[in-house]
Amino acid sequence: MLGELKKQGETIAYNQNISNPAPSCETNIEEQPNLIAKQNTSNNTIGSCEEEHSRKSGPYMLAVGNSTSFSVYCEQNLHSGGWIVIQNRFDGSVDFYRNWTNYRNGFGNLSGEFWLGLEKIHLLTSVKPRFLLVYLENFDGNSKYAVYDDFSIGNENEKYVLKSVTRLYGTLDDSLAVHKGNTFTTRDETVLREPAEVEESSFADAVVRKQNFHHGVGLGDCVVVD
Repeated sequence: MLGELKKQGETIAYNQNISNPAPSCETNIEEQPNLIAKQNTSNNTIGSCEEEHSRKSGPYMLAVGNSTSFSVYCEQNLHSGGWIVIQNRFDGSVDFYRNWTNYRNGFGNLSGEFWLGLEKIHLLTSVKPRFLLVYLENFDGNSKYAVYDDFSIGNENEKYVLKSVTRLYGTLDDSLAVHKGNTFTTRDETVLREPAEVEESSFADAVVRKQNFHHGVGLGDCVVVD
């Protein structure tokens, strides 16, 4: 079904456990654009992971709009491929209990655990409506997933509020829709939330908290039909 939906538009996604990690990247995400561009097998900037002809998972330079480009990891194996990973967590090697600046800019590296960054996610969701894929897998190979439609978040002035999200299908219980209209919160930005709630900050954690799975979140293009 996801493959059929993706034919309506480009797809971006986050997945939790990538089977083919990217080539080694020792620098932080904020420092990676030139490095990732050199590792791009096609030596070209792509407009989406779906249009990358080699269909190989790995780092690429992605163009967003007319003037912005940045490094992303394209996942080509899960759910028909074509996904831009916005978060990857699988071994606990990266601390995700971070401050606002870290979550805005992104952290980690594309060869392992990372968070792409709220500003980049906002840019991706502001250009066009996106699908959201949440994929979870444990060390025994058991997996769950959920696909959402029309996912978008606000800008920094709006505290990256979860503006829109609609569940479509999947095996994972929906824990995200209730957060629609909520702003993003980090350990140093606790307005309107109790401190006990600010354990983790990503959209993935809102979906999979209290479940014993590694997890992640992603975005994908969709078409809004009037």
